[in-house]
Amino acid sequence: PCLCIAWLLLRCCLELFRNGVLSEALLAFEAAAQKEPGNAQAWRMLGTVHAENDNDQKAIRAMLRALNADGKDLEVLLSLGVSHTNEFEQSEATMYLLQWLSNNPKFSSDIRNIPVSGDVPPDAAVALFTRAAEVRRFDVIDSLCPHVNCDPEP
Repeated sequence: PCLCIAWLLLRCCLELFRNGVLSEALLAFEAAAQKEPGNAQAWRMLGTVHAENDNDQKAIRAMLRALNADGKDLEVLLSLGVSHTNEFEQSEATMYLLQWLSNNPKFSSDIRNIPVSGDVPPDAAVALFTRAAEVRRFDVIDSLCPHVNCDPEP
């Protein structure tokens, strides 16, 4: 019975979010995340709503809880990279974006098997993303554009 209630609550949260009722979705996702602290989707969506509301610090906190529940969630890794970029936290942004790239099955093994621990120089990170874009250009563009203001046309 408890799983059914949690599933229904999350479904209602998602419906509010899809309908653009962000203030109510925010409260609903907070309730869902508190009710089921190990639910990565609830934390990820709470972080997404915070990011939509331009509150990157709260988005980061929620996404870290999501990452704790599911350490390989590509959407969470990408969102953390974007939110840290928005907060001008270059080394954290680089770390999460490289983790996203490294864990993304769409890219060749030489791109996926990159070291992501420690400080990676920005030039090296840009080179890796450039290489990934050369391998699968539209996958990189399709993944990043919803999170940043970009025009995918050359």
